Amino acid sequence: MRWKLVSITASLSLLLCIAVVVLWVLSYRGVGSIVWTWHDVRYELNSGRGRLIATRFHPWPKQPWFVEFEPGQVDVSPGIGWSGIRHHRGGFEYTSGQYLPPFSWQIPRTNYRRVGVPQWFIALLTAVAPTLFTVRFLRRRRAKPGLCSR
Repeated sequence: MRWKLVSITASLSLLLCIAVVVLWVLSYRGVGSIVWTWHDVRYELNSGRGRLIATRFHPWPKQPWFVEFEPGQVDVSPGIGWSGIRHHRGGFEYTSGQYLPPFSWQIPRTNYRRVGVPQWFIALLTAVAPTLFTVRFLRRRRAKPGLCSR
């Protein structure tokens, strides 16, 4: 039973790894972003230039719950309207501060937190379980007691 659970976990991790690699490649073509709002919090998940960036805005004008997909080129770097402290090293990013959307009088200044992770790192993490499973499977196949090694 334990071996089946490990094999299922490794298989799901392999599928996730393949999906991340596909998104990584497509992010250079401009896949887009997913945006959803829950009460007075807005969440964005952006994929662009080989990075996956999650942003949380709070407070955001109250809207009914919705999810939208915005295809096209996404600018993943903070631009006009972003102010705050930015920590950036090796493709990883953490930013927090205040955001004022440019040319917008409906949305007030709001606080935000933003975390960016390179997609190669996510692909590497999701490849660990299938690799360990394969190594253990090959070792388990070879080492059967009482049998000749040839």
